[in-house]
Amino acid sequence: MTSTVTDVPGASITLSTTTAGARYIVDGSFDISQLATTNNDITGWLDVDGALAGRAVSIGGQVFGDRATGAQTWVGTLPAAGSHTFKLRASTTTAGQYQVNQTNTSLVIMIFEVV
Repeated sequence: MTSTVTDVPGASITLSTTTAGARYIVDGSFDISQLATTNNDITGWLDVDGALAGRAVSIGGQVFGDRATGAQTWVGTLPAAGSHTFKLRASTTTAGQYQVNQTNTSLVIMIFEVV
């Protein structure tokens, strides 16, 4: 990971809604490996249609070789019908200190709409 907010590989879902105002609940988990002993943090977000969605996941202060999973639940509304992309993104305070593993990283989306 870098100090720039970056897409997490394999953690992106595009779907379509038929009505404006559809609600979503998203559960995201980040499987993190520590690549160096550091007091830095790694932070993960949900991105919906190009915008970060509120709350974040933060993990930090571990020892080289440690592994941790951080999770968050996001709730929101999609203002328009059509195609929507949900993806997990992450950054670290110092580049190269952490990596996000695809093994146990997950993105689960539930959509609620009245048609």
